[in-house]
Amino acid sequence: MRLVRRTTASWIARGLAWRKGQLTAADVGRRLGLPVSESELVGWVSKWPVSVRGHAGESVLSALPATQPAELMISIAEWLQDVIADGGTSDPVPPCPGHRHSTRPQIHQEQAWWVCPVDGPIRPWQVFTE
Repeated sequence: MRLVRRTTASWIARGLAWRKGQLTAADVGRRLGLPVSESELVGWVSKWPVSVRGHAGESVLSALPATQPAELMISIAEWLQDVIADGGTSDPVPPCPGHRHSTRPQIHQEQAWWVCPVDGPIRPWQVFTE
C-alpha cells in the first residue's frame, strides 16, 4: 500500500519535527481545524489505536490524529477494506459502478474520493461536520 507507506513516513517526519521543537501546537491546530494547547500536543502527535472486531478476530490500526484529514480517512478506509477481505467477504466493498471490483480510496483534488482502478475518480466522500 503506497499511501500507507507515505503516511507512515509522514508520521515519522512529524514525530521528529515535534521532538526537535519544529512542530508547534499552533501547527497541529491549523491541520486539525481546532485549538490545541502545548500540553495537549503530545496526544495529537502520538499514534491512537483504532480497532475493529469481526469474525476473523480483532484488527488494530495505529492512526496519528494530526494527519491531514483526507490522508487519515484514506488510510483508515484502505485498512477497513483489507479487514473486510481478510474476514472472508468476497463481494466488492464498496462496489464499483459497472465493474466487478471494489472502488479504492484515494486522494484526489486534496479530498478523499472513491476511485475506479480502471476509469479513475468516481465521487468524493461526503464529510459531515457538526
